[in-house]
Order: sequence, then structure tokens, then C-alpha cells
Amino acid sequence: MANTGKTVIVAALDGTFQRKAFGSILNLVPLAESVVKLTAVCMECFREASYTKRLGLEKEVEVIGGADKYHSVCRLCYFKKSSAQTADNKENYSVLGQPIEIPAVRKLFAPQQILQCNSAN
Repeated sequence: MANTGKTVIVAALDGTFQRKAFGSILNLVPLAESVVKLTAVCMECFREASYTKRLGLEKEVEVIGGADKYHSVCRLCYFKKSSAQTADNKENYSVLGQPIEIPAVRKLFAPQQILQCNSAN
């Protein structure tokens, strides 16, 4: 579709509550000319949130629900030991048991800047 001059916009989750790839959505990234990853607000500390924390103990990847089942959370709140499922996930912990915090460089563009860049091509 993009080759015919149409603008294609995809909005989707890119990760599961376990921070693993969600379905095949990431297969679209190599085909995209640009990717804008948005963040939510952490429902525990109100910082920028890039992750989803499941509140229940279900093991299935796909469990339908809203705020009753999931919270958007930042990295620090994701690794808080407030529930059984996050206590088991030691993926980004140091050998001392502390979460590894690496500040992310964020580049945000106003919609006008994106439109100007696209119309210049």
C-alpha cells in the first residue's frame, strides 16, 4: 500500500506483560520508514511508562482485560516485588538483585515536524 502513495499507520502493542515480543507486530519494523514508539503514564509513580504489568497470576499470554487486569508501568515499577509474576522475572537485574537502570535518550517530534519532513521528500 505504501508503494502506491498511501500512508499506512499501525498502532499496536509491541510487547507482552513478560516483556517479550507480542505476536508478529515486530515483523513490520524492517518494512517501516519510521517508527514512533509512544509511552503511557505509570499507574504507580506517574513517570513515563513503557511496560505493561499484569495484576493477576494467569500464565496465558493473551488475557482480555483493562485496568482490572493490567497497569502501564515504568521500568522501576515493573520490577517492584509487589506480585509473584514480576518477582520471577530477573531479566534486567544486576548480580546484587537491584534493577539495572539505564537512562533512555528520547527524541520526540511535533506532528508538524513530521509532516514537514514527509512533504519535503
